[in-house]
Amino acid sequence: MKTIEEFLSYLSSLDVKFWVDGDRLRYNAPKETLTSALRAELAERKAEILTFLNKANLTSRPTLESTRLVPQDKDLPLSLVQNRPWSLDQLEGESATYKELNDKSTNKVRRKNLSVTLQGFSTPTILDAEKQSYGPLMSRVYNQKSINIALYAAHLVEAFYKATLIGQHNKSVFDLCCGTGQLALHFLKQGYRVTGLDLSRDMLHYAEENCHDYVNTSQACFIHGNATNFILYDQFGLVVSTYDALNHLESFDALQSCLASVFRIMANGGYFIFDMNTRLGLQNNWNDATVQEEEGIFALTQATYDSQSDRGYCSTIGFIRNEEGLYERFCHVNINTVFDMVAVQKALLAAGWSEAYCAHWKDLRTPINNPEEEQRVVFVARR
Repeated sequence: MKTIEEFLSYLSSLDVKFWVDGDRLRYNAPKETLTSALRAELAERKAEILTFLNKANLTSRPTLESTRLVPQDKDLPLSLVQNRPWSLDQLEGESATYKELNDKSTNKVRRKNLSVTLQGFSTPTILDAEKQSYGPLMSRVYNQKSINIALYAAHLVEAFYKATLIGQHNKSVFDLCCGTGQLALHFLKQGYRVTGLDLSRDMLHYAEENCHDYVNTSQACFIHGNATNFILYDQFGLVVSTYDALNHLESFDALQSCLASVFRIMANGGYFIFDMNTRLGLQNNWNDATVQEEEGIFALTQATYDSQSDRGYCSTIGFIRNEEGLYERFCHVNINTVFDMVAVQKALLAAGWSEAYCAHWKDLRTPINNPEEEQRVVFVARR
């Protein structure tokens, strides 16, 4: 009988991917790859495989606490950093429209009352939400309104990757913090094999829905997991993370853990491409309030950079119309941690990448000399 390492290596050569979900072993395999004999051996060695993967997970990096979902129907805690109280009770005090809005049994308002209700809305202060992932309503909003952002990056990354040596033959992509799968869908349509990982099960629901046909043929696979600490028994030519997803990590230690996890799944000569907001970008761009009002959606967003914590906080409250014509309230906070760009570059090299530099989205081949003078940069790292 093969050792556990030999057995997993053999399955990896068949394009079988494994991951641990709590105390369960998950795997994804191309159609008709697993024979009855292999399935029987998998069942027999399940405990052994779980032990092996869990040990690898523990010895590579300390386990970090998983991000907690914050239910949409419960109050979010106020920020200790800003200490400026705000809550939904500021919505028109004890008015009738507010009572309907704040009815926690339904959390819905009818459209005819929506504009009246929002007239008394106070801009939210910063909310202390260090560990959140997208809930069901915010995932729905994101799925409807963030397509162009993903497609913009997807076209540029694909053009860059196709021109590289490994891009000529390796068509495997890992979409880190994949969200609703819009970037993944672009690469799937181009014939790539894509695996996506995200912390939000609600976002993954939309990713699997958007990429349904490719999931059914095993060309796509979406995994629930933490970007700071994951193991896949597979290797990829390209790993991508967009929309400043890695700024959401709470510390430099968490970022280093993420880089180590990514490095383990990179093929030799492969590329890791991700973007980040700089301190200058947060200082300049995260100091305003915006209103989005479109058919079926109203959202008020306040972004603030806090110099004491060196973080940007972006809180959003809004209403989205459901199939019944009623509006449901959603509330979410994004937190961007400021990372020193030079330190991130050094961390990439220390993790094992042979080359790492900062660039602009429109020119991923040309390094930037002074990344801290930019508002957003893209890291390009080659293993």
